[in-house]
Amino acid sequence: MKRNVNKNRKENQLYLDGFEKHLKAKGLTNKVINKHIRNVDFYINEYLNYYEPYDYKTGLYSLDDFLGYWLNRKTTWANKTSIKENAASIKKFYAFMKESGLVDAKDYQLLRDEIKEMMPEWLDNIEDEEYCFY
Repeated sequence: MKRNVNKNRKENQLYLDGFEKHLKAKGLTNKVINKHIRNVDFYINEYLNYYEPYDYKTGLYSLDDFLGYWLNRKTTWANKTSIKENAASIKKFYAFMKESGLVDAKDYQLLRDEIKEMMPEWLDNIEDEEYCFY
């Protein structure tokens, strides 16, 4: 779903605020909460708006490109740890969106399956010069 970037960012902030409250209610530390918020913010506000503005629902189907290619090509800080951390944060975010009724359980399960199936390849790409940022 194509959108206006500013509208996208404004709407995304509401989701990020809700996600932050959700994480606080789960008893996570501020350090962990901040890491999850930063990772998800980067995904939904930078990556999903990079080429054309797309909403969070499109993000359910863009994870392979983000973690398998884009993050490694467009940032200087991508490494195996950041791939794993971003995947964990995004998975938590979409779990929250599912619990909030904004994402279907079936779509969330597909995201979880993709993370499990593709993680070895994403981690291998970090070491592959073809995918590195140069």
